[in-house]
Amino acid sequence: MNRLSVKLFISILLISTANLATADTTVHLPKDRNMTDFAACDEKAYGVVLDYIYAPSSENKNCLFIKNSLEAINRATRIAPLSTRIRLFIGPYADNNASFDMGSGLHLSHEFGVFMPSDSFSDSASYQRVYVDEHMDIIVHEYGHALFAELLDQRIPGHAAYHKKWSHISSLNFEKAKSQIKLAQSESWLEKSKLSREINRLAKEIDQNYRELVPEGKKQRQSAPALRLATLTSPYHELFADAFAVFNSNDKNAIQEALAHDRMTTADLSYHRVATRSFEDAFELSPRLSYHVPHAYFYKVRRFIGDRMWPTSDTQRKAYLVILADAIAEDIKDVMANKLPNDPEARNKGLIEKLQKHLANKQ
Repeated sequence: MNRLSVKLFISILLISTANLATADTTVHLPKDRNMTDFAACDEKAYGVVLDYIYAPSSENKNCLFIKNSLEAINRATRIAPLSTRIRLFIGPYADNNASFDMGSGLHLSHEFGVFMPSDSFSDSASYQRVYVDEHMDIIVHEYGHALFAELLDQRIPGHAAYHKKWSHISSLNFEKAKSQIKLAQSESWLEKSKLSREINRLAKEIDQNYRELVPEGKKQRQSAPALRLATLTSPYHELFADAFAVFNSNDKNAIQEALAHDRMTTADLSYHRVATRSFEDAFELSPRLSYHVPHAYFYKVRRFIGDRMWPTSDTQRKAYLVILADAIAEDIKDVMANKLPNDPEARNKGLIEKLQKHLANKQ
């Protein structure tokens, strides 16, 4: 993958094996601030959000963001086929993105940002980050990943076992992060010592569980069943999470608009990557936009959903999400059985045909 592809690949919300490179979700605590401010937000977790951690940067403390995030996620459950429970990690993450950790954790940054090249479509372009608004559609998209993982547990043999292990790692990381924040706040030597031991214990347990899923060594990682399954399901994850978000907002361009920036032009590859997220506009892939990017892979299926599967009520939204999950599960099983060609055009066509079949069966 060239430098341009790599930079833009990480700029848009994604779930991929890149997120699995380390099991450590350490909250990087700013050093130049009064750490007693960490627990200053009064919002309580409720509904499907079991708990949250908030570690604001010194220059950006936004309790309203927490309130809006909790409301957005819980409101979206009205169309969810399952009441999937999650935890929120909110902090100053380096890449300013949001992600799902494959288990039960959503990781949200205070500021969402995308990379923009100063020299459009140039592999040697220099990059700078520009910030987009804190769209709740992005957060609903991430919750869609968690929901989809649980739906696959019911439909794909072996998925539930891996998902359970990832969820356990996620909960351990959450406890570790809570202890880290307590350690940063504590003024007691005795308590600091106790918390340090607890953090070390959790770190070892996290690493042990993680290595059961992701062994050391490049060759071993490439053949690890958990990573192979994550790679296989990645483009389906992006499709479902986008569908969940646009259904929730009743806006076919919700994700595209959430990720777009007024400095993007049609000459920018970043514009085309964002445009593939639309469920409405007729759009042909740019020659420079490769199908192997998870978000772009099923762009024709997105257009089909926007044209032929657009719901008009919350009941229909929930029903169509079940149909989408069923069709995807059938497609994944065919891929696992080597029944489908490794050709994006054929794969898009095949999934559309499965959706048509499931729609006809429901009528």
